[in-house]
Amino acid sequence: MNRKMTCLYLLPPSQGGIKDHVITLIKGLDKNKYRAIVVAPPSKELEQALLIFEHSFIPLGWDNKTLNKIKLIKRISKIINSYQVDIMHTHGYKIDIIGKAALHLSNKQVKVITTLHNFYPKKFNNPIVRFGMDLLYRRSDHIITVSNALKNHINLKRKEKVSVIYNGVDVNQSLSPNERYSVSEKRAKIIGTVARLSSEKGIDILIRAFSQLKHKFSYLELIIVGSGPREEALRQLVKSLNLTESIYFTGWQQETTKCLEKIDIFVMPSRSEGLSIATIEAMMAKKPIVATNTGGLVELIDHRETGILVEPNNVEQLGEGIEQLLVDSDLRGKTSINAQSKAVDRFTSELMVANTKRIYEKVMKKVNL
Repeated sequence: MNRKMTCLYLLPPSQGGIKDHVITLIKGLDKNKYRAIVVAPPSKELEQALLIFEHSFIPLGWDNKTLNKIKLIKRISKIINSYQVDIMHTHGYKIDIIGKAALHLSNKQVKVITTLHNFYPKKFNNPIVRFGMDLLYRRSDHIITVSNALKNHINLKRKEKVSVIYNGVDVNQSLSPNERYSVSEKRAKIIGTVARLSSEKGIDILIRAFSQLKHKFSYLELIIVGSGPREEALRQLVKSLNLTESIYFTGWQQETTKCLEKIDIFVMPSRSEGLSIATIEAMMAKKPIVATNTGGLVELIDHRETGILVEPNNVEQLGEGIEQLLVDSDLRGKTSINAQSKAVDRFTSELMVANTKRIYEKVMKKVNL
């Protein structure tokens, strides 16, 4: 009997959409052919998902202290040795560094696949740092980026080592039975977003745009689904604008599709974005969408065809984009239908899993699967 392929997944602390991506990927693996081991900070969601699909979750916390990173490297090295790992699949540059150090320490022959979900921080504009990252990724057997924008951003010389595999969502879970894109004056209209509350997501820009719109459209409300390091600052901003009765923070929600059912217009106001899973879910749920013209969002939204695109970090443009959808029912209807059609064709979990498995088989072609 052929041995199962053992895949070790390494996730960073600030997981955001990465956690959803990995859960979706593992759900799609044939448990008779693949054994998944996920190493990540403690997460009930990850633990439950892996238990259901008979895979392993090893919770390991880490921070930026050098001593703790060394301990983490040693722990991961032991895991590589203990589980006879075939593929180490890292998600993000920080955990990629740690994973490769652990692999070096283990002295095992393991294939390395690196998935990049986000753009480099601004500090990486330093040529020396970029050169170091290029050296790091040369040690990967294959690199996956979640958008063409990210592939162009890392700009590796060996293009054959880089594949674009879009994030995907479950069609059956994401198609919403409650389409609410007809706007009338009879009830509050819900503007909504689903995002990690961090600076790059631009939620402060959305709040300020909403503040301006509220003067023209008194029936508007804003729902912000998510949690993160900027939550308290954002709450203070809402308070300073006297909008606590119109803007609601729900915190992190496991079933975001239920939140989407309550939303009339979905907004993704990111300053930087690899490829937004929440926006794909909104497309699949047939929601009118306003998004910023940045990163992978441009590959999701075709202006005035599958949504409205506006420049990032621009309060006025974001407000105008939302207003276009509020007042134009034909535009809402057309973009909603087109967005769902595009999502079903190009951004499903089935496509994401199948394309990732092809990469696994490519790097393990000498192994009898």
